[in-house]
Amino acid sequence: MATELETYEAELTAVREAMNAIAAGGQAVTIGDMTYTEASYAALSAREKYLSGRIARLNNTRMRVLPVNFGGFRR
Repeated sequence: MATELETYEAELTAVREAMNAIAAGGQAVTIGDMTYTEASYAALSAREKYLSGRIARLNNTRMRVLPVNFGGFRR
């Protein structure tokens, strides 16, 4: 059975392939039971962002935001 990380990575690969197919002029791409068309490119992009974030969290490679102090400079 695939791990959670492997499942997300496989779906991310499928989403990126679908985005490439649509960008190359394909009218529709089917992933599992969902069909995406050129109009759904934004949905694929949002899913790609979500999956990338989940993978980064599982790999502990998520970017961290740290506060920066420029020598006491304040607004």
